[in-house]
Formats: sequence, C-alpha cells, structure tokens
Amino acid sequence: RWGKLYQKNEALRRSVDLYGVGKVFLTCLSGSPYTQIVHLQIRGKDALEQEFWTLLEDWLFQMVAPEWQKRPSTAKEALKKLLQIDFLNCYQKAKTQLEKSVKG
Repeated sequence: RWGKLYQKNEALRRSVDLYGVGKVFLTCLSGSPYTQIVHLQIRGKDALEQEFWTLLEDWLFQMVAPEWQKRPSTAKEALKKLLQIDFLNCYQKAKTQLEKSVKG
C-alpha cells in the first residue's frame, strides 16, 4: 500500500517540478522583448512560419496543464515531445521567407 502511495506522490512531485519549469519557460518566452519583436515580424506572414510557434506553444501548454495527469510525467518524456518539433525545418522556412522579403 505504501509503495503505491509513494509512487503516486513521486509522480505528482515530478509533474509539479515539470510544471514549474514549463511555467518559467512560458513566462520568459512570452514576456521577452525578443519574442515580441519576432511576433511582430511574423504577424501577417505565411502560416508556415507560424508552425514553429504553434508547436512550441502547444508543448508549453502541455507542460502547464491544469490537471497534473495531462502533463508529461518525466523530464525525459517532456524532452521527447519537444524534440518531435522539427525546429530546423521551421527555422529554414522562416529564414528563406525572410530572405525573400528582404530581397524584394
């Protein structure tokens, strides 16, 4: 009985820790001047450029889900989900679009 209770409490503790990390990350990301500048540059452009921000935002909101059971249970699981985002592809699309807009 105590073993199951300990496992449940341990899972909750890890989830709360991950929530804290996600909340700090989300607060820093959404409040930084750099992010605001990037959002201004992206606003009104092709939806493909916003793919990165949408995927990252989805991941962050999973990290801070109100129900702890919906959050990743471990840092390994959270990182696995984060690494599924194709950052390089999103970056290349945004860079190409930006270069095109600068040239003409």
